[in-house]
Amino acid sequence: MYLMPNGKQCIVETRDGISKTINNSYFYNPKKLENKYEKRYEFWHGANNYLYFRGNYHIYDQFVLDAVLETKFIDVNNVAYDYDVT
Repeated sequence: MYLMPNGKQCIVETRDGISKTINNSYFYNPKKLENKYEKRYEFWHGANNYLYFRGNYHIYDQFVLDAVLETKFIDVNNVAYDYDVT
């Protein structure tokens, strides 16, 4: 899951290689599930569209993820929190 530069959309890539762009306003019912076997996030978008993600992260920012899943405004022009992925 990658945040687009406009801060209003995310690119979600599935395990079978399909990627789609989803507006942040479409996310609802986010849940964080933890048990002794795994940690994962689940969320819904649209009608009967269900996604979850788990695994290793390149960059993980809890505040940005919560803002995306709770459909809050994300200021992507704040250079104080700029990351270099390379």
